This record gives sequence, structure tokens and C-alpha cells, in this order.
Amino acid sequence: MINIFYTTCGNIEDARKLSNIILSEKEIICVNIIKNVESFYKEDGKIISSKEIILIVKTSLKKKIF
Repeated sequence: MINIFYTTCGNIEDARKLSNIILSEKEIICVNIIKNVESFYKEDGKIISSKEIILIVKTSLKKKIF
């Protein structure tokens, strides 16, 4: 079974650094980096947009299910 986690970073350097760090863990199979994502969110009643980098992290389940 594969688990997928989604997170974001503010810039490509941080995304690459985080990918390398988490790939050093045995449970991580793959990290996909998707650049140039525009995100919109509300803050203090205002709509704000920002550029982000998406990381999709794939891991394997350690526990065997029979």
C-alpha cells in the first residue's frame, strides 16, 4: 500500500532541500515537485495570492495487512 502526502514550500530551494531530507528516510519512495503554483487564500478578510511549490510525497506502509 502507498500513502500519499501533500505539502507546499515557498521556493524551489526549500522544496529540493526538504525532498532530499525526507528521501533519506527509509519509508519515503518518491517526492514529486510541481513548480509555479499560484495559491489563493483568505487572511484578515482579504483574498491574497502567492506562488508556491507543491510536494507530493509517496511512502510505503510498514505494517502488513492480511
